[in-house]
Amino acid sequence: MLFGLPIRNLRSLITASIMFLTFSIFLSIYGVIYIAVTKEIKKNFLISSKSFTSQIFDSMYQIMRLGWNREDLLLFINTLEKNYKNTPLKINIYRGKVVEELFGNIPEKSKDQKIENVLKNGKEYFENINMKLRRIYPIIATKDCTKCHTNAKEGSVMGAIEIIKDEKSMLSNIQNKLIFTFILLLPFPVALSYFVGGLISKKIENIASKISTEIKNIEKLNDLKRIDIKDESEYYEELKSLLKGIKSLMKRVKQIAIDKDILELEIKLTEKLIITSELIKEWHEYIKYMLLEVNNVANVYYLFTVFINGSKLNVDIFWKAKPEKEYKELFEKLLKSEIVKKNLLKTYNLELINIEHHVADSEKRIGEINKEDLITKTKSIFLEKPKIGGIVGIGIGSDIVKDNNRYMVVDSILATLINITGSVRAISKYIKEIEFYAMRDPLTYLYNQRVFWEFLSYEVERAKRHNGTLALIFMDLDNFKYINDTFGHTFGNLVIKEVARVINETRRKEDIAFRFGGDEFVLLLTDVSVEDAYNLAERIRKKIESISLPVNDNLVSLSISMGISHYPENGETPKELFIVADRLAQKAKEEGKNKIKLPTIEDVAEEYKKSSEKALKIIDAMSREKIEPFFQPIVNIKDNSIIGYEALMRIKGISSGIGEYIEIAENIGIIPRLDMILIEKALKKYQKEESNLYIFLNLSVRDIISLDVVKKLNELTKIYKINRNKVVLELTERESLKNLNIIKNFVRSLKKEGYLFAIDDFGSGYSTFKYLKEFPVDIVKIDGDFIKGMVSSEKDKIFVKSLINLGKGMNLKILAEFVENEEILKIVKELDIDYAQGFYFGKPSPDLI
Repeated sequence: MLFGLPIRNLRSLITASIMFLTFSIFLSIYGVIYIAVTKEIKKNFLISSKSFTSQIFDSMYQIMRLGWNREDLLLFINTLEKNYKNTPLKINIYRGKVVEELFGNIPEKSKDQKIENVLKNGKEYFENINMKLRRIYPIIATKDCTKCHTNAKEGSVMGAIEIIKDEKSMLSNIQNKLIFTFILLLPFPVALSYFVGGLISKKIENIASKISTEIKNIEKLNDLKRIDIKDESEYYEELKSLLKGIKSLMKRVKQIAIDKDILELEIKLTEKLIITSELIKEWHEYIKYMLLEVNNVANVYYLFTVFINGSKLNVDIFWKAKPEKEYKELFEKLLKSEIVKKNLLKTYNLELINIEHHVADSEKRIGEINKEDLITKTKSIFLEKPKIGGIVGIGIGSDIVKDNNRYMVVDSILATLINITGSVRAISKYIKEIEFYAMRDPLTYLYNQRVFWEFLSYEVERAKRHNGTLALIFMDLDNFKYINDTFGHTFGNLVIKEVARVINETRRKEDIAFRFGGDEFVLLLTDVSVEDAYNLAERIRKKIESISLPVNDNLVSLSISMGISHYPENGETPKELFIVADRLAQKAKEEGKNKIKLPTIEDVAEEYKKSSEKALKIIDAMSREKIEPFFQPIVNIKDNSIIGYEALMRIKGISSGIGEYIEIAENIGIIPRLDMILIEKALKKYQKEESNLYIFLNLSVRDIISLDVVKKLNELTKIYKINRNKVVLELTERESLKNLNIIKNFVRSLKKEGYLFAIDDFGSGYSTFKYLKEFPVDIVKIDGDFIKGMVSSEKDKIFVKSLINLGKGMNLKILAEFVENEEILKIVKELDIDYAQGFYFGKPSPDLI
């Protein structure tokens, strides 16, 4: 582009540039001449006008001396007009007041303000308006003048002579001649510029053609060395400089550019960087794959990782092919030397190093390695949380060090390797912690309530298959609220830990102890009679009764109330057994505490009656479609905006205890139909009001097994015109996961259809980790008990942090349940959780808020 005009080639550019230069020179010459001519015209006018004035005045003076009359004056004026009539010069004579007073007026042009000013102040005046020059001279009285003009004094203004000359036509004539001359000369610079432009562009085209030919032959960076542009002596000095610049650029490109195959390798490795459950399990295979891929662009003999594992150092060595024994020994010496350099041996003994060798391509042998040329490149990582440290390294030939590009790739591979292995080990450590705290009570380390139901369900099923027996001992500490309120939570925790110790030490090896709630404990006994269960409970009761704990100069004694249920006499389902044992423990408290209650026929019959009444209510609700959806908002923590709603089941006529009714519905096998009624009603309402937000729908394992859920969901979303990307399906843990393959197929099917997938009550049981490991999860909802527990329990907070780190590490969105107040919300925000749900933001409502 030149001044906004498109220039397509060099010749056009040169021609246009010379034309512009020529035009600029002409304008400059024109301007200089114009200014000079106008100055000269003005100068000549000033000189000539003064001469004309003198002549006119002298003539007038001579006539006046001879004694002229009015007729002589008029004749003089008329003669002046005739003499200059056809000339650009105009001369006018004006009488002043002094002359008019004595001799009267004469015919003259009307006076303008400029004439009046001159007649008044007696000063000359000059002006130039568009080259129309005007000069006014005052006629000043001399001593001789006073003889005739008796009313005048010497120096009085007698009149004025005006001389006007229009030089515009002359100046225009000069301009026309200059332009005509320029037009006549214009073809010469145009022709010259076109010729010069063609000459220069031809020379540059030849050079460009040679460079283009050379560049077309470049496939790899080494091809830049072969580029040779000869005959530099023929080129102009400026073009020689350009060629030197191009050659310098090529050298620089070779230094900083990366070959296509290297970039493709990095892309391949980057694509594999997503940390999935498969990668966590098979990270050895990933490093083998990475080693083989790297060898496509660089000669890499081995990779290795050294990581701290307790008091040992775990070393994994990955060879690209089968190594000879001497190479293994050589490498182990190099490795130990590297460990010494990294100061790992300050706390770790060489004898505690555990070394494992792996081969990427077992069908090939590594061949001969030149020991002098072998170079080991390493990187290290040391993390405080979690406590992980180690080094990774790579064995390369010295030829790679000389090739800057490939050496950079090796360095990049090491960074990838340290990130992968470090992340995998960190996540593995987090998973172990999460699995432990998911199953254990953080205060007593007994199994928690969340795991209790899985163990109990498993043992009931096993007892059914093998005609076995089992017993539940439900224990409720007496007066614990009073102890806690009187002596504080710290002492209360000490009491809980002491009771847990007694239970754990007294139980049989095969029995399983649980902390069910704040001051509630459960023992699960297998293959046991009622009498044996009672005897064990009695031993525990007596030991607890004998405890006296000192606090504030007081001794606090303890006691505990217990209820026992036995399979199969007192119930055939986990829920029935638990309810019986729980109710009996409450009766023991009501009858005076520190007692053990065994079930009677009346106790069991009463519980069956209550369950039957609830079963009839839930069946009635289904047949009459009394199921209705309630919606609870889910918000974005960062701005408190609502991102969606969870649809929760409510039953008309039942105002409390909905959880028990749902469990009965599961037991009698009607929960799948209830869920589908709820889902259809929820989607119908959602379509009318909030189609742009997410809708969270709960599904039980039985839904998946017993119904064609994918088909039904597809039909409903089509009927109500709902975007499937806005439907989040929550997999609940209402029963144990028994058929993993069915769940896998279900999840894959719904993901293909576009639905999102969430794990509900994340962290509440071991099976949630199976989901996370096996399924493509989008969102995890951290169990509300952990969220609420963070306010008073640092261990719950640590556990939640571990869950968050695990989820974030796998690129999942995190949702906190049971956010009920500002205090909980503050902690949730500190932990960088994405979404929240709870009474603080809104209670479940039949209307979308």
